[in-house]
Amino acid sequence: MSEQAVKPERGDVVAVEYTVREKATSRVVDTTSEEVAKEHGIYRDGAAYGPRLVILGAGEIPPGLEEALLDMREGEEREVEVPPEKAFGVRDPEKVRVIPARELSARGIVPRAGMEVEVRGEWGTVISVGGGRVIIDFNHPLAGKELVYRVKLAKVYKSPEEKVKALFEKHVASVEASLNLSNGDLIVTVPFQALSSPETLSAISDFARDVERYVSEVKAVRLSVTVFERKEAANQP
Repeated sequence: MSEQAVKPERGDVVAVEYTVREKATSRVVDTTSEEVAKEHGIYRDGAAYGPRLVILGAGEIPPGLEEALLDMREGEEREVEVPPEKAFGVRDPEKVRVIPARELSARGIVPRAGMEVEVRGEWGTVISVGGGRVIIDFNHPLAGKELVYRVKLAKVYKSPEEKVKALFEKHVASVEASLNLSNGDLIVTVPFQALSSPETLSAISDFARDVERYVSEVKAVRLSVTVFERKEAANQP
């Protein structure tokens, strides 16, 4: 790695590769590597593996990991120990609560120990079920854990064009689009069919919000739609 390698700042979009383990047990709990996930029995069908796009300063990753990344250069890899208060917080006993079982059964949920459930806008893990009561832990599963990250700062996106492309991939990866930035105007052209999906429209809105926040060179985002594009025959006479 060269001394001239790019160093990130808050507000930059970066691509990060990492594997996380609990320091006390060495158990791998998360990774961006499909191979590592399968090796350690934490692979999930449908999960997206590969470098993760992160906006530094947006609170998307634990503070301790973010601090380390801000001190690294593009291409650098290191091991970082993150204490609970800079990872997913210390355990709060008050977040272990008793919920009437009927509150879940009314929603068609049959609670079982270890199940993740949503209650009153919060997600938690069922600890036990019995006597018409369900004990749920609303702490983050990694709360109170000291973590060790093996992390690589794979890429730092600095130019406005790079940031825009990375942010679109982050939010709207499933849609093919044309991005054209000129004189502060960003024109995003998507297929007409994409507008039929509420999820896609929400993702495009999130993309525009982050462009407004983190790409100061962009003064306006304009959405354009391709209704159809005629394909020329491959072998014209």
